[in-house]
Amino acid sequence: MGEDREGERREDELTRARAGNSAGLASISPVHHSGKLTGAQLRVERVEHVIVPYKGGGPALIGLMSGETDFLFATAPSAMPHIRSGRLRPIAVTTEKKSSAFKDLPTMSEFYPGFASDNWYAMFFRAGTPKPIIDKINSEIRKALNSAAVAKFMASEGLDAVGSTPEELGALLKREITKYAKVIKQANIKLR
Repeated sequence: MGEDREGERREDELTRARAGNSAGLASISPVHHSGKLTGAQLRVERVEHVIVPYKGGGPALIGLMSGETDFLFATAPSAMPHIRSGRLRPIAVTTEKKSSAFKDLPTMSEFYPGFASDNWYAMFFRAGTPKPIIDKINSEIRKALNSAAVAKFMASEGLDAVGSTPEELGALLKREITKYAKVIKQANIKLR
């Protein structure tokens, strides 16, 4: 939320949106498609909004801070400097679990049960890659994610590192496909 909303309570803002009041949702690339899907999920939850496309995170953040849009789903690293300066005020995290960087913020699912939208990154290999190679690289990645230097950097960027096994990644992919297939169907999103 932009700084002009500082005095309002989070619950009031989300209640206002739930009541059918329109709001401008800034949408940026490369998370544009994620923003569209999140927007579709909000429509399913009866939060009326208009997606305002921007050419990148910088212009979208400026649009929010200048009042062109009412809210923005942004990655923590892009928003963190503006949050620290007081120009932006986060109202909730979209992740399933609370963020270690934003311990005082509720999750969106506290207002909209089942709501979760997260940016995540994964490493994939060509089919047929020998399991010992995958296991070795996975082990090294998990060690790096647990190192003090990476943990410090991730915390400074507002990120929580999650290292998983290939099997856990496969399960995540299945959950994401199922979740977004439902959102796409309910929001009637069509390919052009």
